[in-house]
Amino acid sequence: MSDELANLTRFLDEHREIFRHKAGGLDHEQLMRTLPPSDLTLGGMVKHLAYVEDWWFGGFLRDEQDELWKGVDWDADNDWDWHSAADDTLEELWALWDRTVERSRAAVAADPRPEREAARRSRRTGNPVELRWIVAHMVEEYARHNGHADLIRQSIDGQTGDPPLHDVPRLPRFAPPANNAAGTPGRRVTIRRMTEEDWPQVWPFFDEIVRAGETYAYPLDLTSEQARGFWTMDPPGQTVVLEEDLPGVGTRVLGSATMGPNRPGRGSHVGTASFMVSADARGRGVGRRLAEYVVQWHRDQGFSAIQFNAVVETNAAAVHLWQDLGFEIIGTVPAAFDSTEHGLVGLHVMHLALD
Repeated sequence: MSDELANLTRFLDEHREIFRHKAGGLDHEQLMRTLPPSDLTLGGMVKHLAYVEDWWFGGFLRDEQDELWKGVDWDADNDWDWHSAADDTLEELWALWDRTVERSRAAVAADPRPEREAARRSRRTGNPVELRWIVAHMVEEYARHNGHADLIRQSIDGQTGDPPLHDVPRLPRFAPPANNAAGTPGRRVTIRRMTEEDWPQVWPFFDEIVRAGETYAYPLDLTSEQARGFWTMDPPGQTVVLEEDLPGVGTRVLGSATMGPNRPGRGSHVGTASFMVSADARGRGVGRRLAEYVVQWHRDQGFSAIQFNAVVETNAAAVHLWQDLGFEIIGTVPAAFDSTEHGLVGLHVMHLALD
C-alpha cells in the first residue's frame, strides 16, 4: 500500500474509531434519542454510515452492493437508512456496521492503488473516480457525522472527547466498548487459554475453513484428533479461544488463535501465529481482537519479532488486518498455494519487528 493511501486509510480508521467511541456503550433507547430540533439519532447514524460504507466501497467501487440495500424503496423514503434503524435491535445495528466496515477494508486491500478507478463513474461529471477520492470522501463523511454524534452523545449522558487513539493497547476497531462488547447488555467477551473441552466447538469451524481451500494448507482429510494436533501449541507457545458469554444463553467459542516460536533453537526468538473465526462471528471484530492479542502476547513473552510464513495473497482481509497492525510483506512465493477459487496464487511472508 502506498504512503498516500496508507495515510488516508489511517485517518478513516481513526474517524471510524471515534464514531464507535461516541455511539458505543448505549442501550437501544439511548441510541434512538434526538437532540431537538434535529431528528438525527445515533442509531440512525450507525445504519446510515453502514449504508454509506457499502455504497462507496461496494456499490460504487466494485459494483457489488449488499442485498439489504437493494430491496429498499428509496423513492418512498430517501432517508430509510436513518428511519428504519428504530426497528433494528442494538446487536443488529452494530453487527451491520461492523460487517460493512470489514468489507470496506477488504475492498481497499484487494487493490490498494490510489489511482485505482471505481467500477462506476461520477454522476455529476461522468469522469472516472479514483480510490483516493473515495477514501478521502469517507473521511469527510465520518468527520461530519462525528460532529453530530459529539453533540447528541453529550446530551444523552454528558460524555465528550475522543478515545485515546494513539495509546497502547488501542481500542479494538471492530469491538464495542468492553462494558457492552457487541451492543448486547451484559455480554462479555474473553480471550483465554484453550482447554480440551473447547475443541468440540473449535473443530467445526477449523474443518469448514480448511475445506474451503482459501486460507490454510492443512491436509483436507484430517480427523478431529489430527486437526487438534496441528492446531494446539505446547509451551512455550499457547492456543487460545475467544469466548462470548450471553446472559440467559451461556458461553460459546467464536474464534481461536495459536502462537509460539516460529522455529526451535536459534530461531525461537521470532514468533508466529494463526487464527480462525467461526463463520457466524465474522465481521464482528473477533479476528482483530485475536490479532491484537497475538501481537501483545509476543511482546509480553519477549519475542523480538513475529513472522508469518504463508499468508495467502488473495486473503485480502487478513493481509490488510496484519498490515494495519504494522506487519510488512517482505516477500511472496509465487504460485505456492492452490486456491479453490483463484487457482495458483502466491504466499506472502509477513514480518513485524517488536524491538
